[in-house]
Amino acid sequence: MAVAITLLQLVQDVAVLLGVDVPSAVVGSNNATAKKLLPYLHSAGPRIRAMYAFPQLTREHEITLVDSQQSYALPDDFDSQNPRTAWDQGNNWMLRGPISGADYQYLEQSLANVKVRKSFRLFKWTDNQIWISPTPSASDAGTLYSLEYQSKTWIRHQTWASGTSYTANAKVWYNGNRYFAVTSGTAGATPPTHTTGTISDGGLQWTYISTQLQERFLQDTDVCLLDEELIKLFVQIEYYKDVGQSDTVQLKLADFREHYQRICTNLRGSSTINFLGSDSASLLGDPLLSDGGWTT
Repeated sequence: MAVAITLLQLVQDVAVLLGVDVPSAVVGSNNATAKKLLPYLHSAGPRIRAMYAFPQLTREHEITLVDSQQSYALPDDFDSQNPRTAWDQGNNWMLRGPISGADYQYLEQSLANVKVRKSFRLFKWTDNQIWISPTPSASDAGTLYSLEYQSKTWIRHQTWASGTSYTANAKVWYNGNRYFAVTSGTAGATPPTHTTGTISDGGLQWTYISTQLQERFLQDTDVCLLDEELIKLFVQIEYYKDVGQSDTVQLKLADFREHYQRICTNLRGSSTINFLGSDSASLLGDPLLSDGGWTT
């Protein structure tokens, strides 16, 4: 498996490609190259993640319905919902949504609103909430809803490694958890797996932080979850735009599109073919699958 390259390595690689001074540090550095390229890197994640539902940024969220409660919190890292992934696990059918504001108001206000399935609307710009229609009743209480979404977090700390030297407060990632080193020293042989407090790996004491990933680079050893070559091309494009080299921008844009398309092709897999035809409707589940009439 390829080892993810660090923020410092990303900046140094791009600096070589641009023919500018290669910095020895990035976060907190006064080096002109580091100060210029770091903002490009911070903007690369949000811009690129908006282009595709990358699986490495996909998360699952669950909510448990409460009697008379219509709104429920979404995760802090919620960016957008993956289409057709919201399910009513109590009834084993797909939820309708997210629906538009007009459809939501129709369902809420109309006198003739026959509902086979509940619908939902996302109000992520208002306290990051999901709203359910109709409002859950006592008979719905305890029902579990789930949906997949794209996370805003696309950066994590370096992976803990035995025998590696770490400075005090250095942050690492291991088995889905974040930790920081209490003191400087060399890591032992036992990886940190605890989820509370401070425990030794046989060489260093590690304090548990959380399971959260990051939206920004915090240290030079951080790594990104998105394709590094795509990140490098994005940074080069932004740099050449800033220095007014429009011809080079177009060349790099072509490289970016080609590499992006190659990534998407590898991730998509085989296509789904709809055999129902344009006039067929699915009332309970996936619109690409019929509601019944199948055999096993």
